[in-house]
Amino acid sequence: MKWITRKDIKVDRVACPWLIRRFIDADAEFLFVEEAHLGLRAVADGCQAMGLSDEDRLAKQFPMYDALFAYCRKQIK
Repeated sequence: MKWITRKDIKVDRVACPWLIRRFIDADAEFLFVEEAHLGLRAVADGCQAMGLSDEDRLAKQFPMYDALFAYCRKQIK
């Protein structure tokens, strides 16, 4: 399976592929792309600025990631 993440990996983008390869998909292939990371960062920082709990941040941001995932799946096919 192909997985997409931003280029120029750092701690979180090393940890996630590690977890995926170790526990989900040993043959995972990672595509490192430009993706609109500033937009994702703005949403994440905005949720923090709103004082949302970690669980509320997940609830608010998961639909955005679901939409991006659906878009990427459509592009790869």
